[in-house]
Amino acid sequence: MKTFAKLFMMAAVLVAGHAQAAFIDAYAVNKWTQTINGGSINTSGAPNSVVLTSSNNGGGSKNQDFTITAAASGVVSFNWSYVTSDTDGSFYDPFGFLLNNTFTKLTTDGLFSQSGSFILNVVASDVFGFRANSFDSAFGAATTTITNFNGPSSVPVPGALWLVGAPLLSLLTRRKKAKA
Repeated sequence: MKTFAKLFMMAAVLVAGHAQAAFIDAYAVNKWTQTINGGSINTSGAPNSVVLTSSNNGGGSKNQDFTITAAASGVVSFNWSYVTSDTDGSFYDPFGFLLNNTFTKLTTDGLFSQSGSFILNVVASDVFGFRANSFDSAFGAATTTITNFNGPSSVPVPGALWLVGAPLLSLLTRRKKAKA
């Protein structure tokens, strides 16, 4: 029974997905939704990086959102590097991530330059992404570069079934022979 449990766990991991490195395949930049409101989203560095710049046009609170639907359940990870010219530092121009339209700020208020790494779990069909926010769109913009992005992607089912199906079939065949 222990062997069957191990095989079942292997199957679950294979079918659930594996990490997809960079902004490619299921996470290619052309598959993301860009919502630009006074700032910009620069994808010219893809597949290695994406840059979000907050609004600085004096028009009040605005967001630059870069979002996608998770291809599979699993872990999303990324690095980020933030710099702002806003006279109050990052307080009025925070950067963070979105998960199902809920914003989580990653920047620390008052700093002009900061960076970090982040990991979060997503479920297939969750909508996640990045947000460059500006509360006032004045006194300087903030620029955040996202690198080392990894997202969960689906393993093709026929391949996963072949990898898991052969050991399971072997196990079942052995069990029938043992009973006979």
